Amino acid sequence: MKKRVVFAIALAAGVYAAQAQDAVKGEATFKKNCSACHSVGEGKRVGPDLKGVGTRHKEAWIIKFVKGSQAMVKAGDAEAVKVFNENNKIPMPDQKLTDAEIKDVMAYVKKKGAAK
Repeated sequence: MKKRVVFAIALAAGVYAAQAQDAVKGEATFKKNCSACHSVGEGKRVGPDLKGVGTRHKEAWIIKFVKGSQAMVKAGDAEAVKVFNENNKIPMPDQKLTDAEIKDVMAYVKKKGAAK
């Protein structure tokens, strides 16, 4: 029984550390790939402020949009068209990021947005 408790605590600590690490990786990716056009809690730039983006859109949609926003606009995705129109019809360049990298950025955006 004691081993199970220790394992559960270690597992929980590992999950927490992984989540924190994801936000750290996400910050570096955000600064390199996103910050020229987006902010988190500092207002609109070329593209929208990303604070709260996880509450406005589902994770799968965000991943797809980051990888190919214009394909989604051309396909008539209502959310993608709305984002495109709200941002002066300036196309977001497709990002060559993995799903994991995008999730890391989302973890950073969530963490930073909560701090503001």
